Amino acid sequence: MSDKPERYWNYRVLVHDEFEHNPSDIRQCHYENDELVMMSAEPMFPTGEGMDELRGDLEKMMEALDREPIMKSSLSYGKDLTANDSA
Repeated sequence: MSDKPERYWNYRVLVHDEFEHNPSDIRQCHYENDELVMMSAEPMFPTGEGMDELRGDLEKMMEALDREPIMKSSLSYGKDLTANDSA
């Protein structure tokens, strides 16, 4: 049994097809039962109210560099994984 909660999120590096060997940007990814179900439509940047929150968000983003990158070409486009913030 996994120690992870049923639903969780983290930051991941998304590698774009046109830059196959260069990590392109960092996205916020949401999971249910360890399956990627949603990804931010746009790259993320650190935010926070005050230095401690900003540092904490930046540290979470830096953890993305230690995870396996997501190749854009490997995403399933049968369902839209990107969150549309303009809706």
